[in-house]
Amino acid sequence: MMHLIDTSLAYWVARRLGRPTKRLWYPAHLTPDIKVVDGKSLPFFDDWQVLVTAQGIQIVTCLYIIHKQDAFILRI
Repeated sequence: MMHLIDTSLAYWVARRLGRPTKRLWYPAHLTPDIKVVDGKSLPFFDDWQVLVTAQGIQIVTCLYIIHKQDAFILRI
């Protein structure tokens, strides 16, 4: 159901902005290339650590990561 809402909303926004609609259909069940785990380092970026992943409508709605040396927190 969420897949249908997402694509319908995208078409509505395009029409509202006066832009041409494009074919937006994508698979309803997406699989991530890489899954991240709380407390582990990011793949290919060992100096960044995953603090929290918040599950949501999408695969990961919110991701907090921290740079290990600088203690810089980033929300994605």
